[in-house]
Amino acid sequence: MMTISSTHAEMEQIFIKLELAEAKTICITSDKPRSGSTSLASALTERYMLAGYKTLLVDFNLFNPSFSDMTLNHTTNSEPLVLREDTQQVFSGIAAPTILSDQLAYRDPTNLRHNIKQWTHHFDRIVFDTCALSQTNQSNIPTAVVAHVTDASVLVVAGGQTTGEELNSAVAQLKATNANIVGIVLNQFGQNTLSEELVRVADKGRFLPQSWKVGIKSWLNKSTLFRQAV
Repeated sequence: MMTISSTHAEMEQIFIKLELAEAKTICITSDKPRSGSTSLASALTERYMLAGYKTLLVDFNLFNPSFSDMTLNHTTNSEPLVLREDTQQVFSGIAAPTILSDQLAYRDPTNLRHNIKQWTHHFDRIVFDTCALSQTNQSNIPTAVVAHVTDASVLVVAGGQTTGEELNSAVAQLKATNANIVGIVLNQFGQNTLSEELVRVADKGRFLPQSWKVGIKSWLNKSTLFRQAV
């Protein structure tokens, strides 16, 4: 389970950049699965709520849906609610559609624009959690469609996993849809810091006395210089 705090300084930078771009509909995507786009979408939704915006979170990741429908009743005036199952967070939101006719409707840019127009009557901000660009195919709601019809797109890449070539390819895919790429987020969750890597190397030192290993690890763990991810 991975969570991102809505009050982190990095999240504040993303929020401010989107506000300066006057973005009301935002597409969150990644270059590959499990890069953290869902966590970013959840944190951004929370940040908008803290700012007083009524915010809708839309799950369009059919490969790995993270939200279940919690709407109490499905009348026209009911508030749509979703539950993020791994963190038990509840948002105003739309769960990933399971009916083929709904999926086909969302794949059509014209129909999706119509839905967005309807949602904006009730919500100040709309955040879309979409599938990874590498997973886009006819069985999903294409990220390209969502990026094209929304005001801004944010790309999440996993630190230590995404190569420069893969990053350039992901950016090129978004630009081909005329997406407004507001930011690229490097997610270093799960990536070892330099101190952790050096501690691992020190542990393998066969000829170092144990007392030296303990001293080296203690110094590395206290040093701010080596706390950066590698």
